[in-house]
Order: sequence, then structure tokens, then C-alpha cells
Amino acid sequence: MAMRWLVAVLAIAATAVLIYLFAAFPYVTDAEVIVTAPDVGMLSFTLVNPSIRTVCLTEVEVMEPTGVKAELHVTEIRDGVVTMKPVDKVCAPPLGRVRLGHMGYHVMLMGPLNSSRYAFLLRLDSTTLTITVETQRR
Repeated sequence: MAMRWLVAVLAIAATAVLIYLFAAFPYVTDAEVIVTAPDVGMLSFTLVNPSIRTVCLTEVEVMEPTGVKAELHVTEIRDGVVTMKPVDKVCAPPLGRVRLGHMGYHVMLMGPLNSSRYAFLLRLDSTTLTITVETQRR
């Protein structure tokens, strides 16, 4: 009898873990907007993926303020020259995370960056996230 209980409890626990790993939603931590010039800046954050499938960020839209454009970029250094080029997506591995920030993947912001508060819509493979960020001027 005790063995049946143990097997039943383990089966329920395993099912719960599998449901969590398949249904867990990605989330964002440490988000900040850094304005480097009146019309250029970047959004940096960590995309956390608690699921067992790869999750890719495919687009970022600036909802507030209007008139600001966002693009996914990667910074590369070739022959001592730093360049930034657009990318189609940035992926977080299963049960992992990816940092978008300085000297790597980041979200380039272009337009009038004079607000103290920004709202973004992050489009992922199968869901969207909305984040609000306060500005840090440098």
C-alpha cells in the first residue's frame, strides 16, 4: 500500500514538473533605458527562459513615447572597429537566459529620447511581454 502511494505521489510530481517546464512563460529582469545622445539610446535587459524550449525575441516595439523606433542589434568588433548590425532575433536557450546590453545583443533606440518613462512591447515566438522602464541618462 505504501509503495502505491509513493508511486502515485512521484507520478503526480513528475507530471507537475513537466507541465511547468512546457507551460512556463519567459520574463524580463534588470531592464533599463540608457540615453547616449538626444536621439540615440538602448534598451538593455535579461530575457529569462524557464521552459524547456528555446524562446526567441523577434521584435521590440516602443509603445510610449511615440516617434521612437527600436531595432534588435548585435555589436561586433572586427579589426579593432566596433560596428552594430541588425539581427532578426535573439534567443534564450531552454532553462537559460540571454542578456541584451553593452557589447553584445541590444535593442537600439532611435528618435526623440527625451522621456523619463518608456513602455515596450516585446514580441517572442509564442507570446508578448509588456515592460515599462525609467530612463538613465549618461
